[in-house]
Amino acid sequence: MSNKFCKLQNISCKVQDNYLNIYGQRKEGYLKIHHLQRAIRRSDLQLTERVLLSALVDLVDWQTWQAETKIKTIEYETGLNRATIARKLNSLEERGFISRTNQTDARGYKESLYTIDIKEVETQLSR
Repeated sequence: MSNKFCKLQNISCKVQDNYLNIYGQRKEGYLKIHHLQRAIRRSDLQLTERVLLSALVDLVDWQTWQAETKIKTIEYETGLNRATIARKLNSLEERGFISRTNQTDARGYKESLYTIDIKEVETQLSR
């Protein structure tokens, strides 16, 4: 695999010829990130669930599939209101796509640790 280097506004960036798969590895046979996003867009999930799950995929660390974030961040990323986000997070959690753990940060603010069950997502969306 060859790497290409580019300069964009005096910032060097590394462009790779292929994408990481959803497990952060370069192996064939696994769903790739761009395929995951496409599968979410084409799934039978409700529109708001697709928007929310897609935003969570963008927010998580692709190695651990976890993200510590606040509802306010999700509101900003999706354009959905707080009540809709809460309902759809419950729906995604019931379907097994995500799990949540509530926690408090160092300043005492509440945030949640979201974990995407990537194997479940891959299984359900590849049908």
